[in-house]
Amino acid sequence: MSRGQAVEPALPAYITNRRIHTGCCSGIPSAALPPQIVTETAYDITEMPPIGAMVRDPNALVLRSDTGIETFNQFIDSISELTFGTQGVGSAAHTVTLMLSAVTGAFPVNRLQFVHYAGTSGAQTGMARGEIDAMIVGTVSSAAQVAASVDSAQLFCVFSSPANATEYERQTQYYSSAIDSVPDLDRYAELTQFIRMLVTPPEVPAEPLSALRNAFSKLIEDEAFRQEAVDRNRPITNPGNYETVAETLRDRAEVYGSEPLRGVFNDAFS
Repeated sequence: MSRGQAVEPALPAYITNRRIHTGCCSGIPSAALPPQIVTETAYDITEMPPIGAMVRDPNALVLRSDTGIETFNQFIDSISELTFGTQGVGSAAHTVTLMLSAVTGAFPVNRLQFVHYAGTSGAQTGMARGEIDAMIVGTVSSAAQVAASVDSAQLFCVFSSPANATEYERQTQYYSSAIDSVPDLDRYAELTQFIRMLVTPPEVPAEPLSALRNAFSKLIEDEAFRQEAVDRNRPITNPGNYETVAETLRDRAEVYGSEPLRGVFNDAFS
């Protein structure tokens, strides 16, 4: 894998039949969301050996300021009055919002109202127009950009502890770790952490797979590469090795494939 081919961390690269490929299925869409784990797809992501994760970052809630909501409890109490934007059915924003209900039990999932756009930019424009009130965005850096670009929006809650997103302390109203009134919010933050990972097809032999993993480990420590990633607005944050990714996939496959989440996802995606 050459340096030039690996620079764009949104595109996973893998080797098969001695050719290097990059795919359009970046991180979360390729490996970390329920549609790829609990629904029928052309591949089983849990059987695809991981190379590593470029990004492991929290999601964050962006909320229009004119909702009048000042506390997280008010947000929960106002769920049925809010309209949530997504990048489309089964997208990151759609699934993690459903999970807020299913994991915490803080409100019934049928209280959620969605407007599904074609991508994040469409949802961002919808928020600026007042068509939607809220959106859960991954990663937190993207959420901060959405909040900054919409005059009437704010970064309301980062789903993590301050230690994992220190640079947003002056922008966000809350960190989920400080909210004790909503049960299992820490588990929700863990299960919805945004992960941009690299995986390979199952048929890749052990030797090139080991070489890829070793190269990845060296690459994410390369300061010039990390700076180039920052310059491309794709910073490498909290990276993880293949063992960390494998553990995450196993955990999510088990949880996403069990009730109540499996039923919630099947209803939403059908």
